[in-house]
Amino acid sequence: MRARKRSDGQVSFGGRYTLDQDEWELEKILRRFRQHLERSKKSPHTIAAYRADVEAFAFWFDRNHKVRMLPRRITAGDLRRYRQACDDWDFKPHTVNRKFSCLKTFLLWAQQAGLLGRATLPDFPARVRLEKPGPRGLEREVWRALRRQLEQADNPRDLAVVWVLCHGLRVSELCSLIWGDVVLAGRRMSLAVRSSRGARQRQVPLNQGAREALEALRPDHVDDKTAVFLGQRGPLTPRGVQELVARHARAAELKGISPQSLRHSFCKDLADAGVGLETIAALAGHETVESTRRYRRTTPVDLARVVQCLEER
Repeated sequence: MRARKRSDGQVSFGGRYTLDQDEWELEKILRRFRQHLERSKKSPHTIAAYRADVEAFAFWFDRNHKVRMLPRRITAGDLRRYRQACDDWDFKPHTVNRKFSCLKTFLLWAQQAGLLGRATLPDFPARVRLEKPGPRGLEREVWRALRRQLEQADNPRDLAVVWVLCHGLRVSELCSLIWGDVVLAGRRMSLAVRSSRGARQRQVPLNQGAREALEALRPDHVDDKTAVFLGQRGPLTPRGVQELVARHARAAELKGISPQSLRHSFCKDLADAGVGLETIAALAGHETVESTRRYRRTTPVDLARVVQCLEER
């Protein structure tokens, strides 16, 4: 439908309805912005989300200033006040960050399109800092259910794989284990883990369950250079280990179980037991203690457990 500008400053669409000039200009800008996003290969869902966030800001701008939102009219003060409004509306931190990320993308495009009327963007408020909860450990009942499934499956290799993963090894480290890395010292057993992230090596002591699983798996006569965990075509691959764990988790009707979650659980359980960060970092093969510090963060499960302890007093 062809638009026609009237003498009163409004824009008429075939005589059926009218928009004021600012509203018509905003519609043209939003249409051009959508076309820009389409040329950038954004998905329809992303384009719709961008448009919704820009229109929400435009609605707030209109109500507060009694004038249409146009890129050239937006100031740093407007952005600060809109941020305060988002806080007043109790938007979640990631929602606030998303809204301002969309607005920044919109204004960057408007600047490149010559729609700002000035050389620089208005200053944006700082992003809301998101406190990420630490990784969760496996609940004792979950570990028991997984172990029971492995024992019922009567597959010594799979049982040994999961026991070793529960000692904090990365999948790549497990796949590269050879029998020469299994160190016996009296009744004690440990693994000499050759890190895939460099030439470093660490010793990981094994508990009784892992020792028994490896002893049951080890052949009577084996070369020290033979891989500990074999598949149909040679040493197990990381993909094969992931599928192995997923298969047993499905059989036990457990969700959220993966080699990575077993490694997280190892570190989290040690942190909850009060083990020092340096010790955990040494066992897990972390390059710095900073990588280990996240296991000291509380999770919703941790908080619920503490409150439950109060009830049981």
